[in-house]
Amino acid sequence: MRKSLVLSVAFILFLLTSCYQKETISSKLAMEMDVKKIAVSRIEDSGSLAELNGQDANKLLEVIFHHAIKQEGIANMSSPEYMVKLYTKADAKQIYVWVGKTGETSSLMLEDDTHTIYTVSTKVTATLNDLLAISLNSSN
Repeated sequence: MRKSLVLSVAFILFLLTSCYQKETISSKLAMEMDVKKIAVSRIEDSGSLAELNGQDANKLLEVIFHHAIKQEGIANMSSPEYMVKLYTKADAKQIYVWVGKTGETSSLMLEDDTHTIYTVSTKVTATLNDLLAISLNSSN
């Protein structure tokens, strides 16, 4: 009896944890495999536009699609630092990016959903910061 109770509780816990998934930006965009081109620009310097290709583009897509977790509540943000534009065959989506400093998280927001933000961890922030810096420095 005790063994079956323990197994039942373990099974219920397994079901609850496997069904719970945090909503990522990927589910909102629904265009992960359809991105043809990525453009990155620094908001304060409208002349700084870079295009990402190859491995850097794939890393940025991974950060955006798999690591950006939706945050609950109302987003009250300052002006973004970067704008990332994802081009598909059909249209383009803009994502605003606030990059945290070392040891901080970063935030992303879809242009057409300014009431929701997505955040990435401090580890992913370092990768994001490197990718954005490399892409804009290589365009100059």
